[in-house]
Amino acid sequence: QGGTLRGGGGGGDGEPAAPPDGPHVKVVVLAGRNFPDALNAYVKLDTAVESVKTGVVQKSMAPEWCYTAYLQVTGEEDTLQFALCDKKAFGSKEVGASAISLERLKKDVEVAHWYKVDWQAAEVQLAVTACKFGIVPTPKKKPVLTAAQAAAATATHIPISHEELESLFAEVVKNLALPTEAQRDAMFQMPPESKWRMVQQHGLASKKRQEGRIEDKPEYWVGKLKAEPTMQTCSELRVLLSCQPLTWLQRFIELDGLDILSGILGDVEKKHLNASDAAAAAADGGGKASKSKRYKATAEDLALESECIRCLRMVMNNEFGLRAVLSSATTVKNLTLTLDSQGLELRGVVLKLLTVTCMMPPDGHRVLLQAMSYYKAVKNEKARFEGLVRSLKKATTMEMKLGFMYLINALINSPADIDLRVAIRNEFLRLGLADVIAALKSEANDELDLQIDVFEEETNLDATEIKERFQSLEVDIDDVDAVFRTLRKRLDGTGLNPTFLSIMRNLLVIPVDSEAGTKCWLLTARVIRQISLQKESLGATDENTVKLDELLATVEQETLEIEHEAKLEKLDKLCKKLKKQNKTLKIELDEKIQDNKNQLEVIKAKKAIIKKAVETGELPGGVRVAMPDGKGG
Repeated sequence: QGGTLRGGGGGGDGEPAAPPDGPHVKVVVLAGRNFPDALNAYVKLDTAVESVKTGVVQKSMAPEWCYTAYLQVTGEEDTLQFALCDKKAFGSKEVGASAISLERLKKDVEVAHWYKVDWQAAEVQLAVTACKFGIVPTPKKKPVLTAAQAAAATATHIPISHEELESLFAEVVKNLALPTEAQRDAMFQMPPESKWRMVQQHGLASKKRQEGRIEDKPEYWVGKLKAEPTMQTCSELRVLLSCQPLTWLQRFIELDGLDILSGILGDVEKKHLNASDAAAAAADGGGKASKSKRYKATAEDLALESECIRCLRMVMNNEFGLRAVLSSATTVKNLTLTLDSQGLELRGVVLKLLTVTCMMPPDGHRVLLQAMSYYKAVKNEKARFEGLVRSLKKATTMEMKLGFMYLINALINSPADIDLRVAIRNEFLRLGLADVIAALKSEANDELDLQIDVFEEETNLDATEIKERFQSLEVDIDDVDAVFRTLRKRLDGTGLNPTFLSIMRNLLVIPVDSEAGTKCWLLTARVIRQISLQKESLGATDENTVKLDELLATVEQETLEIEHEAKLEKLDKLCKKLKKQNKTLKIELDEKIQDNKNQLEVIKAKKAIIKKAVETGELPGGVRVAMPDGKGG
């Protein structure tokens, strides 16, 4: 990423900072070239005091960083170390490094140079300035110019207006096809003299292309691919693609050059498949090719396949080309067919291209899943990821093992939807990926260990998130009986008990002791999960789906009936409850009436006794009382 930072800038992010007060070096990381492969490239700078990283330029063989940093140093005895790194999906990898001694730098004099980084022919361009230390240059006497000479020199420096320069430079930046806005902004911060030099270089190249041979034009190469789809044609095209501007590539794709190139690759793969089927038929009396009877590709086939893929890699070296590949109906599908290529080096290139494709938003992951389904159908596989797991298990080199792990992790972890991640991971696990990974743990490789850790950590994180989804239900989701009881309780009073019973009855008749039955259970689980999450579309694959709204529309009448039944069920329960309450109240009322009757009888009995006593003057037990009239004893 373009920018100006002090040491410790953390990957090119941060606010511009002033240079430090003490001895330091100003380092401008300009560009890279001659990369044998596309990288998510960044440069790490180190002195004895500080460390800093540039931003990442995605998927490039010739990145441009235009990044400035100020790093403190101990003095001229210090060394500036720098490393070219590849930002992986999960981690980073150093691909080459070098160092610059500071003892011979002149104070305040910028030294720009291309430095080799111990990765084949790869080079990184740095401009280094020693600040507040270094050899003090001997001042040179400036030649004395006449006023006319000075005016002439100034007049010829940039012979166009500022507005014209900015317009031409904008065209240069557009043709560079820089992947990020920050890089493009950094280019426009260059001084006018540097802009003019680039405009001149670009202008000369453009003029040469415009006035050059017909053989250098996209129209010629599209026609040649159609007429001569050979290894030589593709090889020459690859060289041309590596040095053409974005406008050339755009025109090539507009003329269907990408689809023609993809078609050549597809024809090579179909030739292999047809030959394999023929070999199997001759040996077995018909039928599909077994994996042990695969057609052995000729050297000519492998060479053509290799050049086609390298051409596609050149096309995918910038965002425009990558999006064109994603939009193509066949390119990614034909690339996946080469995953079992007999050329190991070529297979490694394909793995990198597919991993980049998978991680390209917004459609890269979906396009690759469709391509893997296509691979399954064409290669007669039972599962769409069977070939990936088998190849990882049989991989003999660390590069292949890492390549397959990168792609598998990208396929599983790229989706934002946790349920899609879980579903894809389960596809791999059913194919025995866990056992393969367990065997890989014995390998002594830090990068492979990192990829295994990523797989296991993401698995645990997703499992935790799934459990958290059910926490509000207060049920042990791993206990079948507890889940069933909770579900039955939730259905009470909803009118859905008959529907639930119907589901249970249908599940009872799905076989559990056959492959077909297992598939039915898995499909049932997938569709129910999609419904429970209110997915927009339902289906077993990404290609064959049905809109959920359309399915819901088919049960509107039944929904109304169930709602009516639920209301009747509630009214019935209320009626029963009221009847029970009425019965209880009647019993209580009868008991109270009887109590009142009993109390009334007691009162009557007491009243009779009192009346008799009044009349006779004698209480029960023979006791006599004096009456008011003097009678009695």
